[in-house]
Amino acid sequence: MTDGSGGVPAEQQDRLWIKDIKREDRVRGDYLVKGKRMGLTKKGEPFLSLTLADRSGEIEAKVWERAEALSVGFSEGDILTVEGFAGSYRDQIQVTLSNLAVSQDETDPALFWEASL
Repeated sequence: MTDGSGGVPAEQQDRLWIKDIKREDRVRGDYLVKGKRMGLTKKGEPFLSLTLADRSGEIEAKVWERAEALSVGFSEGDILTVEGFAGSYRDQIQVTLSNLAVSQDETDPALFWEASL
């Protein structure tokens, strides 16, 4: 499905590609879970560390609030709809997620295959 913008499907036009995420960006969209790991902060609080991906690359994401409860709802290989905020940690862009859920949308799998853009 295109909308007259040079043959680019509508779902790709407004998409925030991982390669384009910059510090202080608000991040919203669907991303593939390539990695998932629970950890503990120095204070002993659980957190969730994710590697999110689309065809443009990968990015680290953290869940600090409700990590255990959110973790049981998805697995590696799932497509998540996420909301969060991009920051910088050790000179790398990292997204702190405020919300996530398994995507209910039918998403084009080609959005998540690695390819050069």
